[in-house]
Amino acid sequence: MSYRIDSGEAIATTRPGAWQRRCLPSRVGACVVDRLALADGVALVYSDYRPREDLVEVSELALADPVVTLTVGLEGRSGYRGDQADLGFVAGQTTVTRFQQARGERRYRAGERVRQLRLMVAAPALARYRLDGLLGGPGRAAVQQLEQAATPVPMQPLVAQLEALYRQSPEQRLELEIAALSLLSAQVQRLVPPASVARSPRDREAIRQVRALMVAQPERPWTLAMLSRAVGINEAKLKAGVRAEYDTTPFRLLTAIRMQRARALLQQGHPVATAAYRSGYSHPANFSLAFKRFFGESPKAAAQHPDGWHVSRR
Repeated sequence: MSYRIDSGEAIATTRPGAWQRRCLPSRVGACVVDRLALADGVALVYSDYRPREDLVEVSELALADPVVTLTVGLEGRSGYRGDQADLGFVAGQTTVTRFQQARGERRYRAGERVRQLRLMVAAPALARYRLDGLLGGPGRAAVQQLEQAATPVPMQPLVAQLEALYRQSPEQRLELEIAALSLLSAQVQRLVPPASVARSPRDREAIRQVRALMVAQPERPWTLAMLSRAVGINEAKLKAGVRAEYDTTPFRLLTAIRMQRARALLQQGHPVATAAYRSGYSHPANFSLAFKRFFGESPKAAAQHPDGWHVSRR
């Protein structure tokens, strides 16, 4: 059995902090979309779908201005099929699209939870931030994908912060706006990168080896000198290559890898001291401080909330 439903059948409800909630009829399952207008032309959207059966949601948008949308997949997978567009949205990936009018179908699988965070920025806001180059040429174009890739390392703490604020402090408009615009800035740097430095295939492969070493052995006390020797390139090329390939520094890349390893260990039931040691930290206190700085919550809190981010109110 499957459901086919028009998005216009959604029921409007309320949520704290000026968020606007729309729920699909209960027969479909627990499917909600929360939207918050952060500034003129800027909106943050959080969706959480748990359909009982395969779901096809027909949607139609005709907006006054073109919009660029960043969709961060938090959990599960969904698809969109429309005029000249066939898109997939996957956990751990960020998809950037541009559209003004669109008619299509959003598709979800039965029993699979799908959570997504979207930042929608309309043409006037893009012009205000001098980002209107993202809009391309004139016209009421159908959905156009600008990029789809694994959520970059520098964006991951911002995504975590936005979800934590959504869950625990939905009324904190200023903090939400700052984090959302920081996310937009990080994404724009990927779409409009600085002039790149030519790199040989060998150099690019060496940079991929650097990341592979960090993933395989995050507990090692890696330094630039150690990594350079291990892959056979000098430190300057290593730093420039990591910046070009992963849009971050070697130190931040290693930190993100260690934090993801630690979080996985904690959610598997390992003690904090074990997660710290196996993630490259000799002292649990230093690890706890770094973990909270990265994720916005303590290691113990992360272990208690495996299905989502959680932070305490300050």
